This record gives sequence, structure tokens and C-alpha cells, in this order.
Amino acid sequence: MPVVILDLDFDDATEDQADALTAALRSRMSMTPGWRLDPSRPSMTLLMPALSCPKPPDAACLDRISKQIEVDHYIWGTVAKAPVPDTVVAEIHYWARGEIEQVARETYSSNLTDQNDDALRRIAAQLVERFKPYPKE
Repeated sequence: MPVVILDLDFDDATEDQADALTAALRSRMSMTPGWRLDPSRPSMTLLMPALSCPKPPDAACLDRISKQIEVDHYIWGTVAKAPVPDTVVAEIHYWARGEIEQVARETYSSNLTDQNDDALRRIAAQLVERFKPYPKE
């Protein structure tokens, strides 16, 4: 079963920062053994208000998102300004129905807004490596 990566939400970070990391995550996941990437591109930023979700989303909201996008597992997250100047923090979640949610965080330079930047690709790789796919096919 392929995994969907929702476009990352951005709190006080920029849309460019969230979009670049989303694209880098999709690229990395598509090359990582054990994962099959779904080509759809749902947006956390659009789904949350449409489904009346709180920030951060609670368990009921995450379940509604799963039903809305018709999948049993997906990756979602946020990019926000970090306490250290000129940095952002990405908090990425792997949600799977009936399983414990996996979470990974990385803090990195706020100037990484190009999905092809080697530094951002390394960050995406570090995040993806922390997740283990659930073997439900």
C-alpha cells in the first residue's frame, strides 16, 4: 500500500520552506526501499480547516483526514520558526490506522527553500530514515 505525503503545513515559517521540504521528502521516500509513494498531493493546510481540525490535529482529526484522502497511512507535518534566529524546525509524523504515530524533528537553516539543495536533501533523508513502514499490504 503506498504512503501519501501531505503538503506540509507552515505555522510562522514560509510556504517556500514547507513546499521545499515536502518535495525533498517525496523525492527521498520515492527512492527508499520499503516505501511506495502515492502520487497524490493533498494539502494539510487545506484539509485542516475543511475538516474542522484543531492545531495541532488531534486523533479524531487525523482519522478524518485518513477517511477524506482514502488511505490507511500517511505522512503529515509542520515547518515553523525555531527559537534560534534564522532556523526552522520541521516536525514530521507518520500516521497509520491502529498504530502508534511515529514523529521525527529536525532543526535547520531557514534559507533552505530549494528542494534540490543538497543540505535540504540530507535533512529529508534523516527524517525518512527515522520512520519504519508498517508491513500492511
